[in-house]
Amino acid sequence: MLEFKNHDRGAMRLIFLLLLFFPHLTGGECIDEVLIGKPAKNVIIIIGDGMGLSHYSGGIYQSQKQAAIERFTMTGLHLPVVKGVEKPDEAMSATALSCGINSLPGYIGLNKDSSAVESLFDLAEENGMSTGIVSDEQLFYPVNAAFYAHTGTTTIEDVYLDAYKESGVDLFIGQSNSNLDEKNDLYIKALEVDGVADAKEMRATLEKFDNRSVLFAEKTFTHNRRFLTSCTDAAIPFMERHAKDNGFILIINTSSITQAVEEQNIEKLEKAISAYFSTINTCLDFANRNQETLVITTSGYEKGGYAINPGSRKDSLIVEFSTRANTTTMVPVFAKGPGANDFTGVYNYKDIFKKISTILNLQEDD
Repeated sequence: MLEFKNHDRGAMRLIFLLLLFFPHLTGGECIDEVLIGKPAKNVIIIIGDGMGLSHYSGGIYQSQKQAAIERFTMTGLHLPVVKGVEKPDEAMSATALSCGINSLPGYIGLNKDSSAVESLFDLAEENGMSTGIVSDEQLFYPVNAAFYAHTGTTTIEDVYLDAYKESGVDLFIGQSNSNLDEKNDLYIKALEVDGVADAKEMRATLEKFDNRSVLFAEKTFTHNRRFLTSCTDAAIPFMERHAKDNGFILIINTSSITQAVEEQNIEKLEKAISAYFSTINTCLDFANRNQETLVITTSGYEKGGYAINPGSRKDSLIVEFSTRANTTTMVPVFAKGPGANDFTGVYNYKDIFKKISTILNLQEDD
């Protein structure tokens, strides 16, 4: 049973230093020396928004066997804070990752002067790569929209639907929206079995489509524990088949962690982290089979000031939140595959864009 008590920062500082200077202590799978210096063909980015160092620690402690996060071979830290902005909103955070810039609150894919900036997806599509998104949120959720849209209007859903249709994104699997479904001629209802998304059925559905596809699932089960993993399991074969020899970028994101923190619901948080870890395992299993694939996971920000307090045991953590909001603490970045060594050290969140585009040779060096 979890209890809430005053937390001690000393233990967290120690873990921080160990991860920073000795990333191999995470117990990751053996580093494949053959992959160092080799180009990546595919990139999978898993975004567990809200996850901070304590969230990852709790996930490891609660795992019955090796936790997914322990399978990564490289660890770094990013700074989510933008100079002059006390707390970036979700749009700014998403645009930093998708476009590699510090923008303004409410801006999706736009620079501070309101000009459109090429996203990672734009660059990938120009180079013949396939792109896709798997999410337990809707099409216009900022982390999703930042990869295909360029707008300062974050509240008009039709803007995002039009932007998506005009984009070159090959696949979107996410939460349904009744206002948009009727207007979306790409709409395909995700199949359910016993109230959850069924990976086998979704794979069978996607195999019928050679071109771009959209699977929308009902909100009632998008935050089901198996949803994200099942959708990822269905999406990867589609992306691999659709990409052919040109490779793909797949974005996977979950908002379940942030929702659990906002509700201060520890049990829900544990389930959300478990589902996130399960999705990571699916991606790493694929990367082990296809060694041209780089897998990265991180979060745009830590949420909740989550702490694991003295007296905790592996099977019984004593935890607490200090806030319901996003914090400005540094956030871990985990990577495995060709180019993973580029993600060690400390850097800004927006730098992840440049690292990925360089690894994939999507733009010329400055």
